Amino acid sequence: LCCAVRNTGDAGSSPAGALSCIRRMAVDRAISVTTDQSLESDETDAERVYVPTDPPTPWTGPRMEGNEPEDEDDELPALALPSPRLCPRPSAADVLSTDRVLGVSAVAMISFFNVSGGPIGSEEIVGIGGPLIGMGVLVGMWALFAVPQALVTAELSSAFPHNGGYSLWVEAAFGRFWGIQESYWSWCSGVVDNALYPVLLHSTLAAILDEAQGRRPADPDAVTLVNEWSCMDTWPCARAYLMRLAITAVFILPNLFSVNLVGRGLQALCACVLLPFAALSVAALWDAEPARWLEVPSGRVDWLGLISVAYWNVGGWDCASTFAGEVVDPGRTFPRGLALGHALMLAAYIVPLLAASASPAAGDWRTWEDGSFSLIATRVGGAWLGWWVILSSALGNWGLFASELLEDSYQLLGMAEAGMAPRFFRRRHPRFRTPWNAILFQGLIIAILIGFDFSVVLAVDNFFSAAQACLEFAAAVQLRRAQPDLPRPFRVPGNTLALALLLAFPIALSLGTAVACVLTSDVSAAASALACVGGVVIACAVGDSCCPRWCPRRRGGGSRSGGS
Repeated sequence: LCCAVRNTGDAGSSPAGALSCIRRMAVDRAISVTTDQSLESDETDAERVYVPTDPPTPWTGPRMEGNEPEDEDDELPALALPSPRLCPRPSAADVLSTDRVLGVSAVAMISFFNVSGGPIGSEEIVGIGGPLIGMGVLVGMWALFAVPQALVTAELSSAFPHNGGYSLWVEAAFGRFWGIQESYWSWCSGVVDNALYPVLLHSTLAAILDEAQGRRPADPDAVTLVNEWSCMDTWPCARAYLMRLAITAVFILPNLFSVNLVGRGLQALCACVLLPFAALSVAALWDAEPARWLEVPSGRVDWLGLISVAYWNVGGWDCASTFAGEVVDPGRTFPRGLALGHALMLAAYIVPLLAASASPAAGDWRTWEDGSFSLIATRVGGAWLGWWVILSSALGNWGLFASELLEDSYQLLGMAEAGMAPRFFRRRHPRFRTPWNAILFQGLIIAILIGFDFSVVLAVDNFFSAAQACLEFAAAVQLRRAQPDLPRPFRVPGNTLALALLLAFPIALSLGTAVACVLTSDVSAAASALACVGGVVIACAVGDSCCPRWCPRRRGGGSRSGGS
């Protein structure tokens, strides 16, 4: 009876219930002993970590209200299912295994391209606020948002060194329902982002080709988000779609064959992308006038627009967590790799922006907008430098696409391993060990999205991105509070209160961004609400329960007495 009380919380358990409880405990103990012997581990229960594996049975995994079986004897066949989700922490041999191939430089490059990919897109920081104010806001946003996000990512990726990343954090902190919402929001946001890069590159190539043929001046940074599906029966639309589809197929290929190939490819690509901006900086500083750095906008500063641009240029470092299962020694690799990525990002933004804003040849910085770097390079160094910047922008699109696809595919793989997505996505290629099913599924969705108008889709994308960040930060605080003894090879200094204070600004900023995206238009609000309903539907289809953990759960027409 003591056994039954301890495991079910029901003081009135029958002898039959107690017997079935004892039988379960015996099997649990046998599984635990077998696992410990196979891993040659002598860890205590306090050193065990919550690691989602197969979809949990009603009695496996941490006990949660509303998740226990009503009839103990009906659940006895489940004893043959996989071991509980309180699994032994991976051993040193596991985290140093040859199956893990990503090191510090690979983590840095993948994160850098996922977040930044180069200076293109940062011009508005100076165009809105001027060199002094713009750089101040950029550095402030980096210190108050990007650094805390990277620290949380390093800590929890070392504590959960498995593919899936922040999906696992949120599930461990708040339960399966919110874990599925986090997974759904972040994955949808990433896939929409990825569908934009082939469109951007197609626009650049079309502009270059048109100028070469003398049809119109090149404007490689202008992107026309036309709904190609509405005119697919005409050759111009069909041709444009087929070009985008071909670009998408070429972009996907490296991810299919090797995650290490993507990491090494991004290292080489980083030099190709940043070299023209280094040349631009040298040319601009040759005749620099430092007094121009002190200039301020003539009118009122658009603070909301400036903060928004800075936010989207420095956020997204949680991406590295989704492929934690491929990273060697996560406790050491993540903090070093993310630190290197931050250094690259700051250098890529600050050096070219400051150098160009100090050069009279670059023109009036008040006219700068997204994509102005090609024009600035032409003014400062000549046409050859302008075309070099355009080429690096085109190459950078592949880097952004490859890093985003790697994040999303390994997140989907981790979701499937945790039981939050169909098992179909758990399968890896037998030779290359890459998640082919997840990658090809995303490729199919991207192939559909590249033909659509992105104006409304991007509003939903931004809403999801901000909402998922809120959940991740809240999960970091909750795990510190609820699981203080969870092994964390890398730990953010300070106690739970200090971590909460560190994350107060990122949470407030993310909430404000999510609200702003919803209020953009009635169409955006309706689309965001409809997309959120989709997440709840998926939770009903995939999760153990179709309601949050505080909802009463019904099974087989009966209700739990004592559920909350």
